[in-house]
Amino acid sequence: MDKKTQLRDCLKRAREAIDKKDFKTALEQGRNALEIDAKNYNALVFVGVANSELDETKKAEQAYKKATTLDPTNLIAWQVLLIVV
Repeated sequence: MDKKTQLRDCLKRAREAIDKKDFKTALEQGRNALEIDAKNYNALVFVGVANSELDETKKAEQAYKKATTLDPTNLIAWQVLLIVV
């Protein structure tokens, strides 16, 4: 399986886990996605969401801040970062 397919699958599993409120799995899949592409905006947002729900506020904040640095025009991470901080 190529890296692009692996990344897409990890992101899909992370999103599904968040929808099911399985935040440990979401965090694991988000981290797996970041191993493939350390600058993936969606993976960072998913890691932020999972960490936030697991009461890891500092880690969530770090993920959201990195996402906003990578794509400052995308409002999703900014909006959630304002809630977390």
